[in-house]
This record gives sequence, structure tokens and C-alpha cells, in this order.
Amino acid sequence: MKRILLSVLLLLSVLLPVAHAVAQTTVLLSPEVSSPVVRYVNTGGGYSYWGNGTHNIGRHNGKNGINSRSSEDIWRTFFGFDLSRIPSGSSITNATLTVNILSYISGSYTASVTQTAPVDLLNLQDVWSKVGSGTGLGSGITYSSTPASLNVTSAVQSSFSGGTKFRVGLMSGNENTNLSYATTAVTLSVAYNPPASTSYTVTVRNSFDAGSVRVDGFSYPSGTSFTWANGSTHTIEAIDRQYIQDPANGQWYYRIYQDWKNQSGQTMASTPQLSFSINVSSNATYTANFKKEFNIVFQNSLPGAGSGGVIKVNGTQYNSPTSTFPVIQDKTITGEALYQVINGIAYTFSSWSPGGSTSASTVFTPGDHTTYTANFNAKPQPPPGVSAGGPVGSYVQVTWSEHPHTSVTQYQIWRKVKQEGDVPVLLTTVNRGTTSYTDYSYTVTDGYTHDLVSYDVRSYFSVNQTYSDPNWVSVFARQDIGPRLGDNQKLPALTVAELPDDYGITSYPNPFNPITTLHYKLVEDARVTLTVFDMMGREIVTLVRAEKSAGHHLVQWNGRDANDHPVASGVYIYRFNAIPGGGKQTVLLSGKLLLSK
Repeated sequence: MKRILLSVLLLLSVLLPVAHAVAQTTVLLSPEVSSPVVRYVNTGGGYSYWGNGTHNIGRHNGKNGINSRSSEDIWRTFFGFDLSRIPSGSSITNATLTVNILSYISGSYTASVTQTAPVDLLNLQDVWSKVGSGTGLGSGITYSSTPASLNVTSAVQSSFSGGTKFRVGLMSGNENTNLSYATTAVTLSVAYNPPASTSYTVTVRNSFDAGSVRVDGFSYPSGTSFTWANGSTHTIEAIDRQYIQDPANGQWYYRIYQDWKNQSGQTMASTPQLSFSINVSSNATYTANFKKEFNIVFQNSLPGAGSGGVIKVNGTQYNSPTSTFPVIQDKTITGEALYQVINGIAYTFSSWSPGGSTSASTVFTPGDHTTYTANFNAKPQPPPGVSAGGPVGSYVQVTWSEHPHTSVTQYQIWRKVKQEGDVPVLLTTVNRGTTSYTDYSYTVTDGYTHDLVSYDVRSYFSVNQTYSDPNWVSVFARQDIGPRLGDNQKLPALTVAELPDDYGITSYPNPFNPITTLHYKLVEDARVTLTVFDMMGREIVTLVRAEKSAGHHLVQWNGRDANDHPVASGVYIYRFNAIPGGGKQTVLLSGKLLLSK
């Protein structure tokens, strides 16, 4: 019989709730409503009311902003506190209202506090009147930088037992005295004993409302609510680096744990501490806050070289494109674009995308998975091994090696002569595959007895239509002017590879005195006529009228007419006419000559 009775008592001890001592809790409340109202004398001599936050209490004549001639502007302020954070059925043990007088003219004034009836916030006269007609909670509060504390326990108990709102009004005790105005702030601290209870509801969640949490060593979905006995102890733990899809954009992110907070914003634990323990005494919600981890890649955009080359990230150099760098939300990462030369093409940084920054070294704050691209301008370098020269007495030979980048498709050949002012002159353009050029206008000499002639071979980069910068090489040479009169001269025989690929004619020097040399090119054998006219269209002299073979030819004009008489200074026109055989189209070219005596 005793054994049966003992078993029943044990069973009842398990099934029946056990009362626990409840710890006193204190909550600090700020007003959910703050409504300053000014009463002023209107233009008709009566009173009007205006919701204005210039001041909170006291009098300031003529400053209401509506009637600048008002002789009586008096402020009062209504404050409303929400007591719903205190569990229903709790016992209020203490309540303190703290009043701060923040700015004022004189410390000789005082303030008073009333407990007001419910007000109509849309009726400013109702607000102003009820602040003044409320039950007194404290008076004689001196304007001072030291906060005043009022014991309002009884008033809060009364408000809490009848609802969840505690309403107070604040006014100046000297509101009929001008310049008694001031600004204020109030807070309410309430200590209470929660109601005796056998259990409370505790919710545990992640800030991104997905994934899992760990409670007492077991995993649960985020947002799980637990019913726990009053006074029981539990361990709550975050699960770091959860890989979760964001439903807003469909992207997947690792979520990086930051801290735990309760429903009041109090930090319970922060990284690297993942867990904390609680002693249950009220309903509560605990949130594990996380930030996203973004995958960041850096790369170059190089015309003709794609995304290759090198790039720096956080001060360390990597090949482009880089591998992924993890960056936590709101953190930064630094990318640096580098000047580089790849396969004979020089790349200079222009801007970053996205973002548009033009600073080579830029600090980025990613907002998602991002690839940052350094955009570059490209310019070819000159072809390697450019030289100009040859045996003394031979025509100047310009040679170079093929540019290493296959998108360099052409070369421009330039010349300048020191004694003629070093003015660059474009001689010709040749295609890739050609690595030499013979200048039939100059022959090599053995020293500084003639002109210093310089040559430049400029690479053409077809990807973005740019040329290399000038890179001159020099040789001592003299102009090969051939016979002294109007006779024409055939240059040495050329191989098929050296034959010109287009018709053309140039003159040098121009302007001239007394002789200029005309250099013309024939793609194939042709009947050539080269005649000089004055500006009136009158024929001066015919320099060539003959069959000519394909290649380069020189002819001089000595500034004389067909009767060997010198002509006057001025502008003359030459006309070049080439008629190839086989009925092919006639070539007609012309240009100006300036004789300057």
C-alpha cells in the first residue's frame, strides 16, 4: 500500500505545474507619441493652436511663425508611453519618470508634469487643454541640466491595470512669463514582477528567416517556437556559414554569423561566440543576425588580349581573371589595375566596371556577387629591330622584324630631315609580312657631311585602329636628286615583292627653290605624261611623255618653262596621267608645287 501511494505522489509531481520564483524585470521606455502644441493669439484677437516643435514648454512672444505679432505664444507637450512590453498580469513595483530640460534661457523657471486623460491628437486645442487640466504628478522641476526623477509608480500601476497606455503632459510653471520657453525629453523606467506562470513561449530564428538554429544540441528550422517551463535553462546556438538561397533574387549565399539579440535589441552573444544560455522567465524572441558572403572576381578587359594579364587584389598580384575572393556584406576589397605590355601591345588603365571609377586603385564595397573589370586602352609598340642604313652610296634601307602581335596588320614608314626642320613626312604604308623599305630619295653617306635623316616605322593595331608612338632611328644621307635638269630617271630594277601596290606621286622638297624632285610609282607598265601648269591653267612644261615600266621613277623640275626661262614664284599644278596597256583604266593624279624664291 505504501509503495502504491509513493508511486502516485511521484506521478503527480511530474504532471502538476511547479511554481517558480519570478525575477523582477526593469524596462526603459521612450515615448511612442510626442506632440508639442503652441497656443497663440490670432489676428482676430482670439486663440489658435499650432503643432510646432520649436519649443516644448513655456512662453515666447511672437515666434509662432504664423502670426509674428502674437503677444502670447505658450507651448505644452503631450507624451504617450506604450506599456504593452510589460507582460499582462505583472505587478508594477516601481516607475520613474525622468525629465530632461535640454535648452532654456534662465534657470529661474520651473516645469510641472500632469497625468492626462486620453487626447485627440488631431484636435490640438484638446491636447493643449488636457495637458493643463491633468492630474499633477510633479511640479517645481527647476530648469537645469541635471535630469529630474519623479516617482510615478501609483500612476503607472493605475494605467497598467486599466490598459497599456500611460499619458503625461509637460508644461512650464512660469508659462505666463515671456522667455520661459525650453525644449525637453522624457523617459519612463518601469520595474515589475512578471506573473507566476508554469511556462513561456520562446521563439528562436535567423535574421534571414530560413535555415536552421540549434537549441539544446538539436537542430530546428528557423522560427521554431518552444514552450518552456518558467525558470528552466536552455542553450541556444547559431549555425554559421549556412548556404541559403535568397528568394528575392534567386542567388545563393553563405550566411556569416554576427551576433544574437533579443526582442529588445540586447546583444546576447557575438562572433566568435555562437551560443548563449537563458533562464526562462518570460516570453521572448531571440534572433541570430547574419550577413551575406559575396563571391568577388577581378579581371582585365584588354583589347586583343581578352581578360588576360595581371591584376592586384588587396596589394597582391594575381593572374587575370582571378579566383573568387569571399567578401562579407558591408566589408571592402581593393582592386588595382596595372600598366602592362603583352605581346608587343601596351595597355593603359581607363576605368572600372561596374562603378565607373577612373582610379587605378579603387576600394569596392560589394552589394552582391560581382565581377569587377579593369578596362584598358591599347596601343602597339614599334616593331622590334628597326634600323636604317646600308653601304655608303646605296639608297637608305629601313628594316625591322615582324611585330609579335598578329593584329598589327600594317606599318607606316615616316621620314624627317634635320636640316629641313625635322618635320615628319609619311612616306608609305605597307602590309604585315613586309619588313623592309628602300628610300630612293636618299643615299647613305659616311659622316656628318650631309643631312641627318631619321626614319620611324609605326605599328598599326587593327583591333582599335591605333598606331605606335614615334621611335626614330637616324642615318647620315644626302638627297639623291639625279640629273640636274628635267630629264627623268628610272630607279634600280625591283623584285616583284618590291613593286608598288598602288599608283602615286610625291614631290620633295615642296616648297622648293630652285629644284624639286617628283617621285612617281607605277603598278605596271604604262604610258606616262607629267605636265606642270600655272594657276590660270596654262601649260608651263611637260616633264615626262613616254612609255615607262612598272616601279619607281624620279623626275626633276628646275623652275623653268619649256623655253628654259625661269618662272615667277608662286603656286603651280602638276598633272600625272598614266595609261596602262590592255585597255585598263587611266590613272589621273594632280598636286600643288610652291616655288619660293
